[in-house]
Amino acid sequence: PVESCNFLVEPERDEVLRLAHLRAAPVELRFGTPRRKVPTRVVGLDDLELHLDVLSPGSPDGLPTTGVGLATIHVAGHAWEFEAQLVRKDADVRLARPARLRAVQQRSSARIGAPENTTVLFSVGERVLRRKVFDLSAGGLGVLFVGSDDEPPAGSALAEVRFALPIGLPIAGAAVVRHLRQQPDGERLAGLDLLGLSEPDSRRLDAWVRGQTRTSRRDAA
Repeated sequence: PVESCNFLVEPERDEVLRLAHLRAAPVELRFGTPRRKVPTRVVGLDDLELHLDVLSPGSPDGLPTTGVGLATIHVAGHAWEFEAQLVRKDADVRLARPARLRAVQQRSSARIGAPENTTVLFSVGERVLRRKVFDLSAGGLGVLFVGSDDEPPAGSALAEVRFALPIGLPIAGAAVVRHLRQQPDGERLAGLDLLGLSEPDSRRLDAWVRGQTRTSRRDAA
């Protein structure tokens, strides 16, 4: 299986790329110094290139016209990283087809129960949905899905993801639905991995989660 390899040989690499195209998989691009994160999704694949659309609130203007950076592609509940050769003309964003993919070990971080009445807004195609946040970590959200037909399946790319912490401006980015788990009450818990957060938003979310973790440990002592 493709997920068992650190580096993929050509047939396995091509399998991942074909699946990414089929599912319009999210790809997080990191270019520049310091690395600027831009969320995208796969919209085309040929023998030479991956064709990408930038997910809002990202912008093609956040990318150089050419250059080499890093890309992480999220597909089938796994993440694969590769060196990305970029070619961009206005909103047309393309990457040279990678020679190899490297499996990325998903890092775990502390999860904190969300403050009461915390919700997240996100876009799926032309639709905008609001759902209750169950818990948060520095890199993602647990979101309660209610089982409606317009909720995205696992593996979907989400744009315009926006949620608020108790203090400060809302956190804004994109996301991928990493998994869906059925809850005893019939709801489904969707695990969202956040993509394309700005450095200030990323630091602020991490600091808030760390602070809440310390408070919980003190209260439990």
